[in-house]
Amino acid sequence: MALDLSKAQMRRGKLSESDRAFDYEFWRDQTLKMKMAAIWEMTVFHHRVNNRDPNELRLNRAVGGFRKEQR
Repeated sequence: MALDLSKAQMRRGKLSESDRAFDYEFWRDQTLKMKMAAIWEMTVFHHRVNNRDPNELRLNRAVGGFRKEQR
């Protein structure tokens, strides 16, 4: 699944001087599925950049245990 970059634009200039309107328009046009895929891709990338194993991001289903509360 990839982002639809057919309408993507490239702008030059200082980020501090930009109103970022083109960013908001681009992301507004993406589906929720595409947005979630991009978020996950950035999460995995960040994990790898910090020399961590992306498998750590998997859901940990281990449960330590339950105890009945004594009254």
